[in-house]
Amino acid sequence: FTAPDSVGQALGDHGSFVASRIVFGDPDFGDDIPQTPPPRCRYYDVLVACGMGEIDDKSVVPAIQGVVASAPDVRVFNLSFDTRLPLELHESTKQREHLLLVQDLDNLIFRNDILVIVVAGNSPPGVQPVTPYPNHVDDPNWQLGAWARSFNSMTCGSYVARLHPGGLATKLGWPSPFTRLGLGIADSPKPDISANGGNASSNMRYEPGLGVWGLTAASNWEDQIGTSFAAPIAAREAATAFRHLQRFCVTGAKPYAVTVRAFLMLTALPPFAEGLAESTVTRSLGAGTV
Repeated sequence: FTAPDSVGQALGDHGSFVASRIVFGDPDFGDDIPQTPPPRCRYYDVLVACGMGEIDDKSVVPAIQGVVASAPDVRVFNLSFDTRLPLELHESTKQREHLLLVQDLDNLIFRNDILVIVVAGNSPPGVQPVTPYPNHVDDPNWQLGAWARSFNSMTCGSYVARLHPGGLATKLGWPSPFTRLGLGIADSPKPDISANGGNASSNMRYEPGLGVWGLTAASNWEDQIGTSFAAPIAAREAATAFRHLQRFCVTGAKPYAVTVRAFLMLTALPPFAEGLAESTVTRSLGAGTV
């Protein structure tokens, strides 16, 4: 689905990488040659880009409306993007504009009974927190952007599920050093859930071996880091949950999106990060792994 104001074509590898995580999940190839696992999900590709690495924020809600109108069986939407800056770092007029768009998204979710997964977002590459990781919970550059604060969506943080030499996080289950932290609007608890999004080097950048696996636009397996690649894992599980809960509905009925959301959070594996400050886990990983 191409939004009217979009550039009309895919740019770079980001969309392909996200889609492959939805289709194939979170494979761990270790040091072996990547082998494509069997697919489990299908997806619509929604184009709202207005340039390389840039989203037209005002096209997001109309694009979702367009998909809902043309494909009502699509109930899960994955937003692997957020505003470039945390909400508080925008000037007041821009903050208001972003919050109005988020309000429209919240109303759309409620009105159309859909489930939206939003990334927690990433800190600026190479920027070090004033208080070193993992005790950086109040650093301004690590606070949530606008889309991630939506009340009715599920915000997905990122943690480290595989260790590799050179990674800043040295314990399994620690929050990814780049993942942005809650709270949400009116100090609401955010993020809601989390998934594997990879590690970062000591200089807060990507290095080979620290990421998660996905496919480029040329169908090559690579590893990359980012909450963009954690959220599609949660979206994939949400789609599976819709199908599972459908079995318990009477003929012609569908499970409510809020029921699926509650199901995902109640059955999530709680986060565990030995030796890590409790507040850092609480404000980055939510209820845990879907």
